[in-house]
Order: sequence, then C-alpha cells, then structure tokens
Amino acid sequence: MDYKQELDSLTWEQVQSIKRRTKASVRPGPKPSPTVLTGAGGAAKPVIFAEGDSWFDFPPGVDIIDHLVQGHGHAITRFSKHGDTLDNMVFGVDDGRPQIEDFLQEATQRQPRIVLFSAGGNDVLGEELLRYLNHSASGLPLLRDAVADYLIHTAFHNAFGTFIDRVRAVSPGAHFIIHGYAEPFPTGTKTHCGPLPVAGPWIKPQLDKMKIAAQVGTPLVHNLAGRFNAMLSILAQSRPDHVTYLDLRPLVTAGDWRDELHLQSSTYARIADVFAAEIARILAPVTGPAILTGAAPPIATVRPYWEDARRRAKRAQPSHRKRRPARPARRGKKKK
Repeated sequence: MDYKQELDSLTWEQVQSIKRRTKASVRPGPKPSPTVLTGAGGAAKPVIFAEGDSWFDFPPGVDIIDHLVQGHGHAITRFSKHGDTLDNMVFGVDDGRPQIEDFLQEATQRQPRIVLFSAGGNDVLGEELLRYLNHSASGLPLLRDAVADYLIHTAFHNAFGTFIDRVRAVSPGAHFIIHGYAEPFPTGTKTHCGPLPVAGPWIKPQLDKMKIAAQVGTPLVHNLAGRFNAMLSILAQSRPDHVTYLDLRPLVTAGDWRDELHLQSSTYARIADVFAAEIARILAPVTGPAILTGAAPPIATVRPYWEDARRRAKRAQPSHRKRRPARPARRGKKKK
C-alpha cells in the first residue's frame, strides 16, 4: 500500500497524537521503562518485544512500531530508544545497568513469542563512520576494509549473537526478526521536530572531516550498508529456526529518506507491513490451518489510524467563528 498521501502530510500535532495513542513517546531519563503497547481493540495478543533505535522510536514521525500497533493491532512491549547503539543495548556501555538486564527480567516473566531487534545503524552509518574512513590526503584507500570487516563481521556479529543467546536462555520459544538498514545519502539534511532542527546531520560532516566529497562518499556508505546486511543474512542463515532477517533495501528509494538516517513516515509504514507479514508467518501454526498451505500470509486490512489523528487535531483547534454581539436585555414593563 502507498501511504505517502496519508502519512507524509500529517502535521506535527497529528503525529504526536498518534504517538500518544501508541504510547511510543520517549519517557524522561536515558532509557524509557518498558511500555506495553496494546492493539486498537484491546484484545489479548501474542507477546511481542521490541528493542532498537530510532527506526523503532522516531519522535518526529510515524515509525515501524507505531504502524504495527496502530495499523495492524499488535501489542508490543517497547524497549527501543532513538540514538541507541548496538553495544549499549547488549553490553550497557553508556549507563551503569545494561538495558538488556531489564529486557531479560521482563522476558523471563512474560516469555515473548517474537522479538523485534533493530540495531547497528548508529554503529555503522552514524557518527561512528569516521572509524571506517581514511583521509583523502593519506594516499590510502578511503575505506578501511580490514576495520570494516572486523567491526561488522566479528564485533557486531558477536553482539547480535550475544543478545539472541541471552534472550533465548530465559525465553526459549522466542523468534527474532532482525533487519538491515537501507542505503542512505550524505545530503547534510537535519532531523526536524516540527519546524525546529534538533539532530544531525550524521554522515556528511564525517565525510567533510576526511575531505571526501559526497559523490565519492556515497558508494562508500552504501558499501558499509551492504556489508552490514550481509552479516545479518549470514547470522540468520546459521539460526534458521529462530531468526528471520529482512532485507529492506528493495523497499527504500532515494526519495524515501527524511534525513540522512531516517525515513519518511510512509516508508516506515510500508516496512512495517513486511514485519507484519513475517509475524503472521511465524504465528501461522497458532493462528489457523489456512496459513499452513505454503502461500505467503496475507496482510490484514490496515486500520486508517491517521484519520483519527486528523479528527482529534481538528477538534483540538480553537474555533475562529465570530461571535454575535449579545442582545441587550429586554426591559420589563413597569408596574402601574
């Protein structure tokens, strides 16, 4: 489905209305406490956990989790936090208590059937990009191949495996859905919350420091995205019974980027439909024999939650109708 007209035209107030409905807004503190997101009908749903970064928690726009909850009616316990890194999610390098400990405690109690894991974008394509590059004046290849191979295929592969193994140790029936990032462009575009620029850019400034022109740096960035996707594919192939890898690159075009690292709301919605289809496939033995035919599971009709957001925003607007001047009070007849 093409959501462009419906979602990319939402105002800031309408997006925040959707955020409030899904309880996906970031709470105070370095990490929000786990937030149970219930489906529109409030019915019991398969237990789904989500850990990740801004593709699962993007305050300025509708993200993947918003669409899965509001559009597909899934109930999701969210641990994701925009700007988070893979190392921090798994090992807790930024704060005293690793976030994974809270995740594991909750997973022990609730036994998630599906775990959505979105990580690595900030580690590869964000401000950490400098680790992978040589200065253009160095006379060396611009891309540090050995560094890229070690970080992506050894360190990051280990971090993903560690996260999966630790969760499976306390919730053996969990199935993981992981995804690679698309191929971004060093445009220098910032992230805006409403009219205000609040973050970024992440890629072009790193290229500028190394005196690498954007047209030269673009294929380097795409190369790193490709290596990261290849690592995730290898990881999933080694664990076919409990890991699914989604290659999202075919779903994203150059015009789908909102800034250097984040996508338009409509693109996140299209991606969420792919997640929903995979969730349905994983749950097929539970949801009924009709899906056991081998055909791709159908996507249920997506609820048009954006229409509710528009209606709520419209009702919240102050009325501009002119008031008629009050009529003078009638004088009563004097008693004789």
